[in-house]
Amino acid sequence: MRTSLRTARADRFRCQRLLQSALPYRKAEIDRVLVGRRPDGQHDGPTSERVRIIPLPSIGHSHADRAIRRVLVEVPSSCPFRPEDIAWAFSGLELIDVETGEAHEIVLTPTDSVSMWRHYGVGEGTETCTWRTVTPVALPDAVGRRRIDPARKVGQAKGGAERADEQRGAAGAVVQAMRHVAVRARVEAIRVQREPFEARGERVEEFAAGTRFPHRRLWHVEVSFAEPVFGPLVVGDGRFLGLGVMAPISTGGGNHTRDGDDL
Repeated sequence: MRTSLRTARADRFRCQRLLQSALPYRKAEIDRVLVGRRPDGQHDGPTSERVRIIPLPSIGHSHADRAIRRVLVEVPSSCPFRPEDIAWAFSGLELIDVETGEAHEIVLTPTDSVSMWRHYGVGEGTETCTWRTVTPVALPDAVGRRRIDPARKVGQAKGGAERADEQRGAAGAVVQAMRHVAVRARVEAIRVQREPFEARGERVEEFAAGTRFPHRRLWHVEVSFAEPVFGPLVVGDGRFLGLGVMAPISTGGGNHTRDGDDL
Protein backbone atom coordinates (compact mmCIF):
# COMPACT_ATOMS: atom_id res chain seq x y z
CA MET A 1 0.00 0.00 0.00
CA ARG A 2 2.88 2.39 0.70
CA THR A 3 4.13 2.15 -2.88
CA SER A 4 0.61 2.75 -4.14
CA LEU A 5 0.32 5.92 -2.04
CA ARG A 6 3.61 7.23 -3.46
CA THR A 7 2.35 6.44 -6.93
CA ALA A 8 -0.87 8.39 -6.34
CA ARG A 9 1.23 11.40 -5.31
CA ALA A 10 3.28 11.11 -8.51
CA ASP A 11 0.08 11.31 -10.55
CA ARG A 12 -0.62 14.76 -9.15
CA PHE A 13 2.70 16.11 -10.41
CA ARG A 14 2.40 14.45 -13.82
CA CYS A 15 -1.10 15.90 -14.20
CA GLN A 16 0.34 19.29 -13.20
CA ARG A 17 2.99 19.12 -15.92
CA LEU A 18 0.47 18.05 -18.55
CA LEU A 19 -1.91 20.90 -17.76
CA GLN A 20 0.96 23.40 -17.75
CA SER A 21 2.05 22.27 -21.20
CA ALA A 22 -1.51 22.77 -22.48
CA LEU A 23 -2.19 25.98 -20.53
CA PRO A 24 1.20 27.66 -19.90
CA TYR A 25 -0.43 31.03 -19.19
CA ARG A 26 -2.24 29.51 -16.18
CA LYS A 27 0.82 27.98 -14.51
CA ALA A 28 0.29 29.76 -11.17
CA GLU A 29 -3.32 28.56 -10.96
CA ILE A 30 -2.30 25.00 -11.82
CA ASP A 31 0.39 25.03 -9.12
CA ARG A 32 -2.16 26.30 -6.62
CA VAL A 33 -4.96 23.81 -7.26
CA LEU A 34 -2.85 20.69 -7.85
CA VAL A 35 0.07 20.96 -5.41
CA GLY A 36 -0.99 23.81 -3.12
CA ARG A 37 1.90 26.05 -4.13
CA ARG A 38 1.41 29.72 -3.35
CA PRO A 39 2.70 32.51 -5.66
CA ASP A 40 5.74 32.91 -3.36
CA GLY A 41 6.73 29.33 -4.08
CA GLN A 42 5.80 28.01 -0.65
CA HIS A 43 3.49 25.02 -0.27
CA ASP A 44 0.29 24.53 1.71
CA GLY A 45 -1.61 27.43 0.25
CA PRO A 46 -5.43 27.75 0.33
CA THR A 47 -7.11 24.34 0.32
CA SER A 48 -10.71 25.20 -0.58
CA GLU A 49 -10.04 25.03 -4.33
CA ARG A 50 -7.44 22.25 -4.39
CA VAL A 51 -8.03 19.08 -6.36
CA ARG A 52 -7.84 15.99 -4.16
CA ILE A 53 -6.58 12.61 -5.31
CA ILE A 54 -8.12 10.12 -2.89
CA PRO A 55 -6.69 6.59 -3.12
CA LEU A 56 -9.36 3.98 -2.38
CA PRO A 57 -7.84 0.76 -1.00
CA SER A 58 -10.01 -2.26 -1.74
CA ILE A 59 -12.22 -2.86 1.30
CA GLY A 60 -15.71 -4.17 2.01
CA HIS A 61 -14.88 -7.84 2.59
CA SER A 62 -12.91 -9.63 5.29
CA HIS A 63 -10.49 -11.01 2.67
CA ALA A 64 -10.03 -7.75 0.71
CA ASP A 65 -6.28 -7.10 0.37
CA ARG A 66 -6.52 -3.28 0.63
CA ALA A 67 -4.44 -2.77 -2.51
CA ILE A 68 -5.16 0.53 -4.28
CA ARG A 69 -6.88 -0.15 -7.59
CA ARG A 70 -9.03 2.98 -7.72
CA VAL A 71 -8.50 6.67 -7.07
CA LEU A 72 -11.21 9.26 -6.66
CA VAL A 73 -10.32 12.67 -8.12
CA GLU A 74 -12.38 15.31 -6.32
CA VAL A 75 -12.71 18.71 -7.99
CA PRO A 76 -14.28 21.28 -5.62
CA SER A 77 -16.83 23.75 -6.95
CA SER A 78 -14.41 26.61 -6.20
CA CYS A 79 -11.69 25.13 -8.44
CA PRO A 80 -10.92 27.53 -11.33
CA PHE A 81 -10.68 24.61 -13.78
CA ARG A 82 -13.56 22.64 -15.23
CA PRO A 83 -13.89 19.02 -14.05
CA GLU A 84 -13.60 18.01 -17.71
CA ASP A 85 -10.16 19.64 -17.92
CA ILE A 86 -8.94 17.82 -14.81
CA ALA A 87 -10.39 14.52 -16.08
CA TRP A 88 -8.58 15.01 -19.40
CA ALA A 89 -5.26 15.61 -17.64
CA PHE A 90 -5.55 12.47 -15.50
CA SER A 91 -7.00 10.11 -18.09
CA GLY A 92 -4.40 7.85 -19.67
CA LEU A 93 -1.56 8.66 -17.25
CA GLU A 94 0.81 5.76 -16.69
CA LEU A 95 1.55 5.23 -13.01
CA ILE A 96 5.14 5.90 -11.95
CA ASP A 97 6.67 5.62 -8.48
CA VAL A 98 7.61 9.17 -7.42
CA GLU A 99 10.75 8.01 -5.56
CA THR A 100 12.19 5.33 -7.86
CA GLY A 101 10.88 6.52 -11.22
CA GLU A 102 9.77 2.94 -11.88
CA ALA A 103 6.81 2.55 -14.26
CA HIS A 104 4.12 0.19 -13.00
CA GLU A 105 2.58 -0.49 -16.43
CA ILE A 106 -0.77 0.69 -15.07
CA VAL A 107 -2.75 3.33 -16.90
CA LEU A 108 -5.43 5.49 -15.30
CA THR A 109 -8.78 5.10 -17.03
CA PRO A 110 -12.15 6.63 -16.08
CA THR A 111 -14.91 4.33 -14.86
CA ASP A 112 -18.64 4.57 -14.30
CA SER A 113 -18.57 1.92 -11.57
CA VAL A 114 -19.45 3.29 -8.14
CA SER A 115 -19.42 0.04 -6.15
CA MET A 116 -16.25 0.87 -4.22
CA TRP A 117 -17.41 4.45 -3.61
CA ARG A 118 -20.23 3.15 -1.43
CA HIS A 119 -17.70 1.47 0.88
CA TYR A 120 -16.36 4.99 1.50
CA GLY A 121 -19.73 6.58 2.21
CA VAL A 122 -20.17 8.14 -1.23
CA GLY A 123 -23.65 7.93 -2.67
CA GLU A 124 -27.26 8.02 -1.56
CA GLY A 125 -28.05 6.04 1.58
CA THR A 126 -24.41 5.59 2.65
CA GLU A 127 -24.30 8.20 5.43
CA THR A 128 -23.14 6.70 8.73
CA CYS A 129 -22.41 7.85 12.28
CA THR A 130 -19.22 5.83 12.91
CA TRP A 131 -16.08 6.05 10.77
CA ARG A 132 -12.63 4.46 10.90
CA THR A 133 -9.36 5.22 9.18
CA VAL A 134 -8.20 3.05 6.29
CA THR A 135 -5.00 5.11 6.01
CA PRO A 136 -3.93 6.83 9.26
CA VAL A 137 -4.54 10.49 10.04
CA ALA A 138 -1.55 12.86 10.23
CA LEU A 139 -2.07 15.12 13.25
CA PRO A 140 -0.07 18.23 14.26
CA ASP A 141 3.42 17.75 15.64
CA ALA A 142 2.33 19.18 18.99
CA VAL A 143 0.25 16.07 19.69
CA GLY A 144 2.75 13.55 18.34
CA ARG A 145 3.74 10.63 20.53
CA ARG A 146 7.05 10.81 22.41
CA ARG A 147 9.61 8.70 20.66
CA ILE A 148 11.33 5.95 22.60
CA ASP A 149 14.89 4.96 21.70
CA PRO A 150 14.69 1.26 20.70
CA ALA A 151 17.94 0.65 22.61
CA ARG A 152 16.43 2.11 25.81
CA LYS A 153 12.88 0.77 25.73
CA VAL A 154 12.86 -0.23 29.39
CA GLY A 155 14.26 3.01 30.79
CA GLN A 156 12.10 5.23 28.56
CA ALA A 157 8.89 3.24 28.80
CA LYS A 158 5.73 5.31 29.15
CA GLY A 159 3.42 5.12 32.11
CA GLY A 160 -0.32 4.95 31.85
CA ALA A 161 -0.77 8.66 32.61
CA GLU A 162 1.56 9.76 29.80
CA ARG A 163 -0.08 7.39 27.36
CA ALA A 164 -3.50 8.68 28.30
CA ASP A 165 -2.35 12.30 27.89
CA GLU A 166 -1.04 11.53 24.41
CA GLN A 167 -4.33 9.96 23.41
CA ARG A 168 -6.36 12.85 24.82
CA GLY A 169 -4.24 15.33 22.88
CA ALA A 170 -4.66 13.31 19.68
CA ALA A 171 -8.43 13.10 20.20
CA GLY A 172 -8.64 16.88 20.56
CA ALA A 173 -6.66 17.32 17.34
CA VAL A 174 -9.06 14.95 15.55
CA VAL A 175 -11.97 17.25 16.49
CA GLN A 176 -10.08 20.19 14.98
CA ALA A 177 -9.28 18.15 11.87
CA MET A 178 -12.99 17.52 11.34
CA ARG A 179 -13.67 21.25 11.50
CA HIS A 180 -10.94 21.91 8.94
CA VAL A 181 -12.82 19.75 6.41
CA ALA A 182 -16.18 21.36 7.29
CA VAL A 183 -17.68 18.38 9.12
CA ARG A 184 -20.17 20.09 11.42
CA ALA A 185 -21.72 17.05 13.09
CA ARG A 186 -21.01 16.85 16.82
CA VAL A 187 -18.37 14.29 17.77
CA GLU A 188 -19.59 11.90 20.47
CA ALA A 189 -16.64 9.52 20.83
CA ILE A 190 -13.08 9.15 19.53
CA ARG A 191 -10.69 6.24 19.74
CA VAL A 192 -7.03 6.59 18.66
CA GLN A 193 -4.32 3.94 18.36
CA ARG A 194 -1.33 2.89 16.29
CA GLU A 195 -2.73 -0.47 15.24
CA PRO A 196 -5.33 -0.81 12.46
CA PHE A 197 -8.91 -1.53 13.45
CA GLU A 198 -9.28 -4.24 10.82
CA ALA A 199 -7.32 -7.46 10.44
CA ARG A 200 -6.04 -6.65 6.94
CA GLY A 201 -4.92 -3.11 7.78
CA GLU A 202 -1.39 -1.89 8.56
CA ARG A 203 0.16 -0.13 11.53
CA VAL A 204 0.80 3.59 11.27
CA GLU A 205 4.58 3.13 10.99
CA GLU A 206 4.09 1.53 7.57
CA PHE A 207 2.67 4.76 6.14
CA ALA A 208 5.39 7.20 7.21
CA ALA A 209 7.92 6.26 4.53
CA GLY A 210 7.89 8.65 1.58
CA THR A 211 5.96 11.36 3.44
CA ARG A 212 7.02 14.40 5.45
CA PHE A 213 5.27 13.00 8.51
CA PRO A 214 7.17 10.98 11.15
CA HIS A 215 5.22 7.97 12.34
CA ARG A 216 4.70 9.51 15.78
CA ARG A 217 2.28 11.99 14.14
CA LEU A 218 0.19 9.24 12.56
CA TRP A 219 -2.84 7.71 14.26
CA HIS A 220 -5.54 5.26 13.35
CA VAL A 221 -8.80 6.85 14.41
CA GLU A 222 -12.39 5.82 15.04
CA VAL A 223 -14.95 8.63 15.32
CA SER A 224 -18.63 8.44 16.24
CA PHE A 225 -20.83 11.41 15.35
CA ALA A 226 -24.17 12.42 16.81
CA GLU A 227 -25.72 12.27 13.34
CA PRO A 228 -24.90 10.48 10.06
CA VAL A 229 -22.10 11.89 7.90
CA PHE A 230 -21.56 11.49 4.15
CA GLY A 231 -18.26 10.63 2.49
CA PRO A 232 -15.74 10.91 1.18
CA LEU A 233 -14.24 11.70 4.57
CA VAL A 234 -10.51 12.49 4.36
CA VAL A 235 -8.96 14.43 7.24
CA GLY A 236 -5.69 15.57 8.79
CA ASP A 237 -2.54 17.28 7.58
CA GLY A 238 -1.89 14.53 5.02
CA ARG A 239 -5.30 14.59 3.35
CA PHE A 240 -3.78 15.69 0.02
CA LEU A 241 -1.22 12.88 0.19
CA GLY A 242 -3.54 9.90 0.58
CA LEU A 243 -3.50 9.88 4.38
CA GLY A 244 -6.55 10.23 6.62
CA VAL A 245 -8.91 8.32 4.32
CA MET A 246 -11.83 7.04 6.40
CA ALA A 247 -14.60 4.53 5.78
CA PRO A 248 -18.00 4.16 7.46
CA ILE A 249 -18.64 1.14 9.63
CA SER A 250 -21.57 -0.41 11.44
CA THR A 251 -21.27 -0.20 15.22
CA GLY A 252 -19.92 -3.26 16.95
CA GLY A 253 -17.67 -4.52 14.13
CA GLY A 254 -13.92 -4.69 13.68
CA ASN A 255 -10.96 -5.85 15.72
CA HIS A 256 -9.95 -3.52 18.53
CA THR A 257 -6.38 -4.02 19.64
CA ARG A 258 -4.35 -2.73 22.54
CA ASP A 259 -1.80 0.02 21.93
CA GLY A 260 1.72 -1.33 22.40
CA ASP A 261 5.04 0.31 23.35
CA ASP A 262 5.66 3.47 21.35
CA LEU A 263 8.90 3.50 19.37
